[in-house]
Amino acid sequence: MSNQLHACNERYHKKHCIMDRQNNFDSNLKKIKEQLEAGKRISVMSVLDSVHTLELRHYVAQLRKVMPIEGEWVKTEQGKRYKEYYLKVA
Repeated sequence: MSNQLHACNERYHKKHCIMDRQNNFDSNLKKIKEQLEAGKRISVMSVLDSVHTLELRHYVAQLRKVMPIEGEWVKTEQGKRYKEYYLKVA
């Protein structure tokens, strides 16, 4: 394969990978928004099970621009802490 063709394939692949990541981000954002609108309290672990992402704080940061999202620290029986997010009721 020529260097020019190889470079073209790499650019094509990178462009589509970026588009796939954006589509995945948008899809995950929608799923998380729907959970909050349904009145659920969500955490990293609950979103990992339902949306398959560990990056909840990034989605919450985006959604806070348009939704009144509150966060609350929760302590487990073992003394570990995690944050739950929920939609603030007016």
